[in-house]
Amino acid sequence: MVAINYSFTEIIDERKEWMYHDGIEFYTHLYISVQQPPKATVLIVHDICEHVNRYDALAKAFARSDIQVLGFDQRGFGHTGKRNGHMGDNGGVAAVTRDIAFMSRQVSIPGIPHFLFGHSGGGTYVLNYCSNHNSDGHVSGVIASAPALTMGKMLFPSGISAAGWAKRLMAKISPHSRTYNKLTPEMLTDNKQELEKLATSKYMMNWCTASTLVSMVDMGKAVRRHARSFRTPVLVIIGDSDVATPCEGVREFIFHMPSDSDREYVELINCKYHEIDFQDNLDIDPIEKYVDWIISRTPAPTI
Repeated sequence: MVAINYSFTEIIDERKEWMYHDGIEFYTHLYISVQQPPKATVLIVHDICEHVNRYDALAKAFARSDIQVLGFDQRGFGHTGKRNGHMGDNGGVAAVTRDIAFMSRQVSIPGIPHFLFGHSGGGTYVLNYCSNHNSDGHVSGVIASAPALTMGKMLFPSGISAAGWAKRLMAKISPHSRTYNKLTPEMLTDNKQELEKLATSKYMMNWCTASTLVSMVDMGKAVRRHARSFRTPVLVIIGDSDVATPCEGVREFIFHMPSDSDREYVELINCKYHEIDFQDNLDIDPIEKYVDWIISRTPAPTI
């Protein structure tokens, strides 16, 4: 197991840059690994309604463990959304898939294992990417934190369920209309420091467009439906009482994966929080688990 010293004060070399792709200027944040060349590279894909700098602690833990990291703000969210407009709309699954492919090329290094990490909706996007676009194995593994393979009723406007027809009608008639979720900060984490950041951040949102929400619901269903052919090594971690993304969808996905696949599923008992990476009262340290999982899938050092 890799020991991560969170009080470690060595400064990580970081680069914040704008990258132009597909007609959009993307905000990106690169964390240079302490060791060069790195043992692995990782692309972080954040959830909708948030921004990638929320993953700063995770990215620095990776970098201090010799894993180079790139994160980016999705279309319609964070710095990218504010610069380009169309707030709350990431362009749908096809657009996000192109963005993941492009950003992966920016951080990948020939001969070095490359991994994807995604949380919630970001977790579903990276699973979907590996399900459909990793036949050549260029992604060595994928980590999904509380992936939105199913969505709780708290993510939908009053009177609209995940399975209801009303949301599809809304997306068809008014695709850019706002759909507000009913999640409270306390459903995400009880980390007081993080709650303070949530309350003051100008990049956090409690809404997305109807078309973005509907495309995510359909994507979650597709990932579950194609589980039997999923071959990318995968680690999934989720709380058993998560109200934002109930674990039943994850259980279905893991259960139907090939029996000989490289898969690990961690279900945190009596955990209601959606953003488990910010919790310090769990039986495991999620960030340390992510690091260990990646390092165990990199080549052993030569003597």
